[in-house]
Amino acid sequence: MPYKDLLLETLEIESEQAFVTQTVSTPGKLYIAGEYAILEPGQAAILVALDAYLSCTIRLATDNLSGTLQSTTIQNEPFNYTRSSHNQPGLMPGAMWPKRWAYVLSAIETVERLLVELNRPLQNYHIQYETDLEAENGRKYGLGSSGAVTVSTIRALLRFYGYSAHPLVIYKLAAIASLKVSTKGSFGDLAASAYGGWIYYQSPDRQWLAEQIAAIPSLTQLLTKDWPQLEIRHLAVPHSVDLVIGWTDAPASTDELVHHYQQNRETESDIYQQFLVNSQATVQQLAQDLERGDVALIQKGIAKARQLLRKITQYWQLPLETHQLTQLIEIAQSYQYEAKSSGAGGGDCGIAIGSSHLNRQELLNSWKVANIIPLPYQVTQPFQESE
Repeated sequence: MPYKDLLLETLEIESEQAFVTQTVSTPGKLYIAGEYAILEPGQAAILVALDAYLSCTIRLATDNLSGTLQSTTIQNEPFNYTRSSHNQPGLMPGAMWPKRWAYVLSAIETVERLLVELNRPLQNYHIQYETDLEAENGRKYGLGSSGAVTVSTIRALLRFYGYSAHPLVIYKLAAIASLKVSTKGSFGDLAASAYGGWIYYQSPDRQWLAEQIAAIPSLTQLLTKDWPQLEIRHLAVPHSVDLVIGWTDAPASTDELVHHYQQNRETESDIYQQFLVNSQATVQQLAQDLERGDVALIQKGIAKARQLLRKITQYWQLPLETHQLTQLIEIAQSYQYEAKSSGAGGGDCGIAIGSSHLNRQELLNSWKVANIIPLPYQVTQPFQESE
């Protein structure tokens, strides 16, 4: 079967929705376990998608060769774009744009390349973004804003052209778009935002993907390939497992921490390889325990994941667990919750897991006293196919 036909089998055509104004809301993410190790192909992590959303609204523009992009989190005034020619994928900014638009522009160019391959004439549009992923003062919560904006742009554009796509197609398009901007991430944030709910994620080989992008001009062919070592599946976690989130109001620079980590991992292969083995075993066991709803074993897994991260990052002198994150964890433990940092560390969020909301309010109150801000977000429902 031709690649295009294979891809179209995963895309639902809703022609009556084509070119109608669309608003898509995409959840942010948090890591539960597997941070840093997930940067290696085939390593696993557990993430959740949260009901803190980044929304993307797209409407048809009347001009044949221009439109606008706008985000209240970047600048209130819209940015104008033009096209170099009709049906040419990708936009030409009308002025120097902030770097924060890079993921949006890459997502648009990627989807438009696919649309041209599917013989869809390109339109122009006005796109506007709004987000719950930042505090009122503009500080990020660490919930994956770049991943959410990439996924949101892709889903909104596909819907605008009358397509609903399987989460795996959304993820793959987002990974291709993100790789053009940065090679540092694991794309776990993309998986969480594309799939929703609790997910088990195993990262693909990014070097292989970069080589495929360079070697294969056809996006439809790349999208229909099996990506080595990639695995994404939902975890059915019972409601008796209570997840709470605390924010330290100290945003971390994921790129800087990951860069430092990648520099160190090349010089300590034995220690690093043992970390990978232990992390993989911990995450896989934790995934099983989460689906069983065995809170005691889940807490054991969370503690083990924290221990592994602390050991490797202390050895490499990475500032993973700040004083305030340690305080967040110790307060949680005093209320029979087990806790750890989430994501790159160095600030941002910590997560705590307990049993059926036992002592939850007391924990949240104690966090507030320590100037740790409880975030009110819950895990989303898993997205269905073509949602």
